[in-house]
Amino acid sequence: NVDSSRRTKVVDFNHLIQLSKKNPENECTFEIEAEKQLTITVYSRCKTGCTATVTRVGDSNIFFELDVVGDVEEEPYHRTIGAVKEPGSYRVKLKSLSTHGNYLVVGTSYTGLSLTSDIRSKESIVD
Repeated sequence: NVDSSRRTKVVDFNHLIQLSKKNPENECTFEIEAEKQLTITVYSRCKTGCTATVTRVGDSNIFFELDVVGDVEEEPYHRTIGAVKEPGSYRVKLKSLSTHGNYLVVGTSYTGLSLTSDIRSKESIVD
């Protein structure tokens, strides 16, 4: 078990993406370092929403794909797409489902937690 008092949530990246009739698709890229895990979340007020797709840069294999849709027009909401923990370069692509909208794509991680040190601490508990 990891002591949650040692963990602090940190924003590693944030990108504002605007979708319109003229540009119904847009994307951003981000990097993940070794031994790090990023949770990808999309924030918006656009009820009709978009489809969010996460892929590795240079690869068409989809890690996650999710419709990011709100319940009430102009009410802020967020949807967590998923967590990526393999090192490398990644792309988040948003495609509008009908109308324009502004979307904030945020990647968060936790400080005070190393994947290998967490594994070691679990192993020492078993021994």
